[in-house]
Amino acid sequence: MLVSKDFILIKCKIILAVMFINISLCSCDSITENKKVFCVDAGEDQITYVGSYALLDPSNSYVEEDIDIIEWIQDEGNPENVYAFAHSTLEETNVIGFQKEGIYRFVMKINCASGNVYIDTTNITVQPRQVGLIEDVSLETHIRYRLKYKEGELASNKLEKLDSLSTADIGLKNKIISIKGIEYCTNLTYLGLSLQSITELQPLASLKNLKFLNLNQNYTIENISPIYNLTNLKYLSLYSNPISDISGIGNLIKLTQLYLMYTQISDISALSSLINLERLYIDGVGIGVNFNSIGASGNCVENWDKLNKF
Repeated sequence: MLVSKDFILIKCKIILAVMFINISLCSCDSITENKKVFCVDAGEDQITYVGSYALLDPSNSYVEEDIDIIEWIQDEGNPENVYAFAHSTLEETNVIGFQKEGIYRFVMKINCASGNVYIDTTNITVQPRQVGLIEDVSLETHIRYRLKYKEGELASNKLEKLDSLSTADIGLKNKIISIKGIEYCTNLTYLGLSLQSITELQPLASLKNLKFLNLNQNYTIENISPIYNLTNLKYLSLYSNPISDISGIGNLIKLTQLYLMYTQISDISALSSLINLERLYIDGVGIGVNFNSIGASGNCVENWDKLNKF
């Protein structure tokens, strides 16, 4: 039987197409005949929730070139933009939180010094918020990430397991406004809530185990009376807040470090009770501060044994 040249050519094209598909689905080792050149993997698609988190993780990728920068480009059709930071190594991950449900598409773009660019995509499906005791969505995200508790009810038995929390762990687009619900985190010893927009501190009043509390640069905190009974505090940072009254701060006699810069305080006489204070920063405070009221002549003192040893 005679076979035309056209038939043979078509058959060859089909075979080559099948081979290409098979190679594309193989591992990186198979593609490069046991010598890895590149393997770009933005990770599997994920499911998460409003108030929870997801990871953008390039660590399954491999590139035998010097990397300039790795970008995560957000699709224009995403429900909202989130913070997804660029980085310079394949070992770095992005922890991202979500305020809106929907499907989010991210393009991982690996830019190399050679000019080569490698791209892969991943999708994150964000479902409605889960049941829990934390009012603020951003605060819930920080707590869930710290507990590594992505899915499930955030009840008091879970919150009691939290012993430390810092907003520096994740860069979220939306700041924390309310800390209602944090009162259930009764075993917290370390709490960092800087660079947020918190106004009401009452939920902190029951956190008797706190030793470290950082509330600096909220720019919104005026009343600090709820923390006056946190008598285990050793470190307290309140700078860059419009605080004018610190009359009850003398109760915190275990304090060794206190930061009050750029507040509106004018009466610092309560500091004279802080017999264990070793480091005090109060520059940039309100007009008319009388440093003589605590036996001081300057506004930044370190390595005291006691306040009365100026």
